[in-house]
Amino acid sequence: MKIALHPHIFEKLGEAKRPLPKFRKLCKSSLGGSDYDFAIDWHYSKEHFTCRRAWLESGFFYGTAYIDMNGLFNTGSFTLKENNKIWRNYEAKESAKSLMSKIPILNIGMLRAKVEQEWSGVVLPLQVFYDKMIMLVGSNERYIEFVEGACKYYGKDLFLKVHPCSSLNKHKKLWAYMYEIAEKYGCGIGNVTHRIFETCEFVISYTGMTSMDCMLMGVPVVQFAPGPFSNTGTIEDSNREYVSKCNANIELGHKLCDFLVWKYYFSNLLSDEHLCELITTFAESKERFPLPEKFSFAETWHYNQKKKEVR
Repeated sequence: MKIALHPHIFEKLGEAKRPLPKFRKLCKSSLGGSDYDFAIDWHYSKEHFTCRRAWLESGFFYGTAYIDMNGLFNTGSFTLKENNKIWRNYEAKESAKSLMSKIPILNIGMLRAKVEQEWSGVVLPLQVFYDKMIMLVGSNERYIEFVEGACKYYGKDLFLKVHPCSSLNKHKKLWAYMYEIAEKYGCGIGNVTHRIFETCEFVISYTGMTSMDCMLMGVPVVQFAPGPFSNTGTIEDSNREYVSKCNANIELGHKLCDFLVWKYYFSNLLSDEHLCELITTFAESKERFPLPEKFSFAETWHYNQKKKEVR
């Protein structure tokens, strides 16, 4: 079987930092074409493969990645209602909530914010401007309109949680504008930790992956625009409307998180042999979620913990 990978994937999976001879021999680096049986594309590259393909992207958790057989973000496998039964019926060895309680850093956002804040109203976690998930469902201008509309609708009950990477982002004027909007409508704003979610009424998000944090914490989420968890029932799809209450299913959110850590996300530092086996499995499988559980983020973490205990 001829397998092709977008060139960036070799770097993503560690080729720039460590030798992966078997992996490189198995997969050819390509920017498209038809002389392949299976291909894995990086994000939505402009170069398209004409054979059967999947997509690879960075995972929610630090040091992870995932391969989706259907698409990415608002067109990913979890947005298909026919896939709901698969993850809802999955029984994990350990819950994602239990697993993540043992790991001090949920994602890179937890590394930067240090200020603690309690909030009893609604929280809107701001995304990085021109984020790919924003651009896939609209434009940066529409996203800013969403934020200002939320400030106008919720007023003093709303807190704008500034993205932890805002200080590294080049759009200084746009971040300053967020503070102006908050002041105009009497909203709270600041770069605070995720602890703010624990006391809020609910979270309203445009398309961001903060929904994952909230599902782990058991916090209800309203999603304004189509995103990675649309149609799952784990969040409330508002179809670009502001709502006063959130009816997201918290238990379903926990179930989806369990599935994500055991059957979707994998470490991007798997060994050469394991990467070859993982890619071959995806190339040959007809399943909608082909990731072998032994390569999952959860199983890899447990394996590494056992190695530490032996030492």
